[in-house]
Amino acid sequence: MSKKYFFYLIILLSFSVFTSCNNSDLFEADDFISERTIKSERDNFKSALIESTIEQNLKTELNSDNEEKWLNAFRAMQLIQYKSETTENAIEHGLNKFEGTSYNFKRGLLEAAYSMHPGTFTSQIEKLLSQIDDRKLYVMAVLYLIKDDSSKENAEKYLTKLKDKYYDWGYHPITLMLYTQLDEIVNHKSEPLPPIEDLLLMDLGANTSVIYSFHRTNRNYPGISIIRKPDGSFVRNEDSSLFTVNQLARSISGLPFYITNGNTPSGIYKIMGISKSEDVYIGPSPTLVTALPFEEEYLNFTTPISKGDTLWDKKSYRQIFPITWHYHIPIYESFFAGWAGRNEIIVHGSTIDPEYYSDKPYYPFTPFIGCVTSFERWSDKTGELLESEQIELVNKYTQLQSEKGYMIVVDLDDKHEPVTTKDIMEFIVRTGK
Repeated sequence: MSKKYFFYLIILLSFSVFTSCNNSDLFEADDFISERTIKSERDNFKSALIESTIEQNLKTELNSDNEEKWLNAFRAMQLIQYKSETTENAIEHGLNKFEGTSYNFKRGLLEAAYSMHPGTFTSQIEKLLSQIDDRKLYVMAVLYLIKDDSSKENAEKYLTKLKDKYYDWGYHPITLMLYTQLDEIVNHKSEPLPPIEDLLLMDLGANTSVIYSFHRTNRNYPGISIIRKPDGSFVRNEDSSLFTVNQLARSISGLPFYITNGNTPSGIYKIMGISKSEDVYIGPSPTLVTALPFEEEYLNFTTPISKGDTLWDKKSYRQIFPITWHYHIPIYESFFAGWAGRNEIIVHGSTIDPEYYSDKPYYPFTPFIGCVTSFERWSDKTGELLESEQIELVNKYTQLQSEKGYMIVVDLDDKHEPVTTKDIMEFIVRTGK
């Protein structure tokens, strides 16, 4: 594959190689420029995506030689939120030729349908269910079918189909998580939130810093993060107010956490270090590299509570948390996401044009492919970085000089509004820190 193609769109599916940042000096927003954030560059880029990458590519014959062109178009559609008669016809055509396409094409097609055309292709995807054997593809098809109709009756229907198709549904993370999702709809289950202060006070070892990132279950709304210092207190601003960073934990696709390119999983991550990404959509500002359970081996992730714990399982994961959180299902999302094969979830800034999402609740934030995005604002005249909460987060974390670091992502509730400092301040007060 040519580097030119990789530069423009393939990077939407995988992260580029990271280069280590060994400079101990603090980062300054003034030091970063991205020419792709200049208005003329953004306008030209969008026009090229629409005219060439989307409209032109989707008018080529769908065959093995052209599948990559179609996949590039699907990624571009989602990135800039573009829909047209061409895109709708292309997805319909792809579904009609589903059996004769590659696995990667099928996955990209279902993701694009879910993200861009919910409810439009219900009958076609319903007919495909009996033909799909691959678990991930089957689950993605069911997710499409319940996105537009999340009624109890519809959930019961696909719960039965799932159990009939996969007798071992409970032994695979993707089918297990779909079962859990459907069961919550059928039985109107809601998880009461355990004491947040217990999570804020949890022991993760000496000389350890923790970033807590608080969100809504509806990831269309931004969240905020705070940092706990090794002494257990929380990082504060010069005026003694709580230091917070605005973040978005939603992916472009909006798929659930257990699917590739889905929303950021709740749960715990190990912070592996500070790096610089070559990804043009993430931009030049420093990133925090994290690892999920399974992505990092258990003995490298944490200090075992029990001597016999050497591998990841629900018991070893559970013991990381306070006992009050042991049976809170959402906090296990990073465990199941790692088991399902998700990886390379990082904390980063963004050079993506926020105007693509001007009608979304999370505007001016920009989603990506399942990471945590901190707010950044660039000059559309010079390409200079004017404001970066990502750099503020990295600098505050770096200044602590901890031996270890973790990030814990927590969903607070299902309110349809951004998380604010007011939402978490009562929990901070209860810790006495």
